[in-house]
Amino acid sequence: MHEPWRPAVNEADQRVVKTREGIRAAFERLLEVMPYGDITVSAIAREARISRRTFYVHYGTVEELLRQMARERVEAAADAVQPAGELHDVADYVREFSRTVLAMLRDDPNLAGNVVRNLSTAQLLDLAREPLADIFRTELRKRGMREADELESWLIFCLGGLFAVYGEWERSGSNPEALDAAADFVGEVTAHGIMGLL
Repeated sequence: MHEPWRPAVNEADQRVVKTREGIRAAFERLLEVMPYGDITVSAIAREARISRRTFYVHYGTVEELLRQMARERVEAAADAVQPAGELHDVADYVREFSRTVLAMLRDDPNLAGNVVRNLSTAQLLDLAREPLADIFRTELRKRGMREADELESWLIFCLGGLFAVYGEWERSGSNPEALDAAADFVGEVTAHGIMGLL
């Protein structure tokens, strides 16, 4: 798919940061009152009080905006787990990551629900796999462990399970205890699989 041309922007410029924050806040407000499929660039621009052209400088499409926000959530989940000194092995990391991802999804139902409902499984996995694989490689190196050839396949398995569990949980009435139990189960199964490969 051909990406539209956009002028280069200075990511550190506070005006850029503020504009992007405004666009994201406007998008999240719109998600509260209308279905994702009905949200247009024009609607976001009006809500953010910017021009459509300004929107396009920062994001090519509404889907790109949604994908970027989702990717940042995955990276934040991975970063939230990384500093925990009490993680003794990769299996601990997988279990904790599973809990963290599902807790973030649970605590951000507006964006999370729209991400899970409106992006394909392939898109969801693509968003999450790369940042998570990088972190796992770092964790393995820190522990002097070799990387399994099948690591990315196991990460896809884990992430697919997490997204499926979240979607089922959302459809079934959103019981927090059920989501926590599911996170433990997905984390445990995936941890055993990854440890078996190392």
